[in-house]
Amino acid sequence: MRTQETKKGGSFLTRIFIPQKGDTSRQIAGKIIADAAVLLILAALVAGGLVIHKYSRNSELQEPAKNYPQPESMATSSRTESVPPEEDFENLYMPETPVLNPELGILDDFTELYETNPDVVGYLRIPGTPIDTAVVQGEDNVYYLDHTIEKTYNAFGVPYADYRARIEKDYQSDNITIYGHAARDGSLFGAVKEYSDVEYYREHPVLTFDTIHGKAQYKVVAAFLARVYTGSSPTMHPEEFNYHMFVEAEGNSADFDQFMEDVYKRSYWINEDVDVSFGDKLITLSTCDSEINAFAAPTDYRRVLIARRMRQGENMNVDVSKAVANEDMIMPKAWQDKFGKENPYK
Repeated sequence: MRTQETKKGGSFLTRIFIPQKGDTSRQIAGKIIADAAVLLILAALVAGGLVIHKYSRNSELQEPAKNYPQPESMATSSRTESVPPEEDFENLYMPETPVLNPELGILDDFTELYETNPDVVGYLRIPGTPIDTAVVQGEDNVYYLDHTIEKTYNAFGVPYADYRARIEKDYQSDNITIYGHAARDGSLFGAVKEYSDVEYYREHPVLTFDTIHGKAQYKVVAAFLARVYTGSSPTMHPEEFNYHMFVEAEGNSADFDQFMEDVYKRSYWINEDVDVSFGDKLITLSTCDSEINAFAAPTDYRRVLIARRMRQGENMNVDVSKAVANEDMIMPKAWQDKFGKENPYK
């Protein structure tokens, strides 16, 4: 029964699409047109199926993998380019090209100060603190203790660089110590004492020291209390640290490394984010301490802050979250005794 129906169905389709004997020319033309239309419809259906399959496949490939790690090539960030993104350049330290006064041969910004006093060698600033002052350099480390930039007498004087340091157009000493008084109201070098608090350091990790020959920024690397040797005793005691005597490494990396080791073991805190290497330039801010013997003058104790000049091309930002208190810092004997701490010198 089904065979007969199939034959009838097939015979019917044959009569519709295949020209038969006895068909008129009009019928033959109609069947050819019908055949062509069917073929076009079938071709369109096949092409559409291929397109749908292609886009469906692409969609599957673009969908993030689930429960499987991405291939390393896909997981790599686009920031691994050899050239850093444009926004990173804004954080790289690039010293300004000096604009010199043609007559004086110094930075044009210093013209007025230099004409006031040719002993002016720089300008020191720590943003957010009272330290914002000109720096002079005399023939000794005494005169500007009690003389202003106008060379008039004043008990507070003006901050001055150690007379042994070289601050020249083409050379700067490895370490320039700058001395200044700390007023009771916190002015002048009073902020140097505040760096005993790691939180204060975190808020002020960078300073500026422009010389008459060029501008520069520095990263603070250490702060400590030290007793200096004044010659009142025949020999230095192990607790005494004459940091101000280190001016030049003289090409000796061992001397530089030893100096930094002595600094770090005394520092109130340590920040591993800021490294110091032989060849770096340092400045040291020094002021008299009043914590141990508040009413004694003069005193052998000093509060000290050390900063390292930024290197060209390095990131100016400081990760202060890495700064931690130095639990094993070495302090002078008098401080150990006054505050009941263990004295490593007994």
